[in-house]
Amino acid sequence: MDKMFESSSSQGHLGKRPASSSAALEKRGKKRATEGQEESQRQISLTVKSQDKEVHFQVKRSTSMEKILRKFCEKARLEYRTMKFFMDSQSFPVNSTADELHLNDGDEIEALGWQTGA
Repeated sequence: MDKMFESSSSQGHLGKRPASSSAALEKRGKKRATEGQEESQRQISLTVKSQDKEVHFQVKRSTSMEKILRKFCEKARLEYRTMKFFMDSQSFPVNSTADELHLNDGDEIEALGWQTGA
């Protein structure tokens, strides 16, 4: 029993990773840098504005606009169901994504509350 213990501990590398070559480490670093660039290309900055409030968002292109607009209403203390949203004076389907709407970095969305006549 003692010999088995001695022989396994004499190998000296149990529980340790083998040393990586510098080429492999460089390759991993480049891969991480590329992933960071891809991530930044998948995210855009949007601004949602109402008469009283302006909120900036950094969002993924695949995020539902409804999620962004509900978050805006929460921050602006507005009731989502009473709001209408426009881009370039045109309404848009809120269940679409930034990709589907072909939004670009820095685009703005206008939020207007419905007014009822008296």
